[in-house]
Amino acid sequence: VARADIAAFEARERAAGAPDYRVFDRRDAGVPQPDEDSVYAVRFVEPMAPNAGALGVNSRSNLGARLAIDRAVRTGRPAVTTPVSLSQGGRGVLLYQALYRGDVTSVDERAAQQRGVVFATLNPEKLLRAVAARLPSYLQMCLLDNEAPADARVLAGSPQCLDVDQAAALHVAPLAFGGRQWDLRVFAYKLPVTGLGRAWPFALIGLAGSALLGALLLVVTGGARRIEAGVAERTAELQQRT
Repeated sequence: VARADIAAFEARERAAGAPDYRVFDRRDAGVPQPDEDSVYAVRFVEPMAPNAGALGVNSRSNLGARLAIDRAVRTGRPAVTTPVSLSQGGRGVLLYQALYRGDVTSVDERAAQQRGVVFATLNPEKLLRAVAARLPSYLQMCLLDNEAPADARVLAGSPQCLDVDQAAALHVAPLAFGGRQWDLRVFAYKLPVTGLGRAWPFALIGLAGSALLGALLLVVTGGARRIEAGVAERTAELQQRT
């Protein structure tokens, strides 16, 4: 939405059933705001109750979101943020997919024809807790964003994640996700005295395999939907010609 059109946009949203709708910036402490002529205002979120505070927020007023949106628009592919504060509380990441007007094939066309984004909020901490409940008590794990600043690298998991030099055992599974490079680390400082010989390798391999399978399913699902959309579009073109 162009900044000059914000008042009219707010009026339309209020008339459509959101009486308190307003566009606002969520400023990062110490981070200069961009001097931009338009905003990316959140106009729909689900479930509504725990996320109502996000309605109207200019996503580009957050540095991490702004960088991810720019990457999504430029590439046409999903882009994930560094950890951000979530409207429903806690920390997480946002995954953005850009929307365009018509068909676009180049970076310049994508920039000129962008119309907005759709997003999903992900909470890696919940995912890791669910997996950790199945692991032996001596195992710890964490998820790292290798491209994030040092104070924001840990996406989820144990606070000891960055200090594993003295760990008795360590396994790292790389995960490429949303244009960023993540690492899943599984480690232990104290190992059980008995019964370790076979349990430890299989525990690590099973966990890493589950993580990689999850990432693969995300990629395959996204690829299948793009292919399906492309086939439908091509079929429609052929039908028009005949």
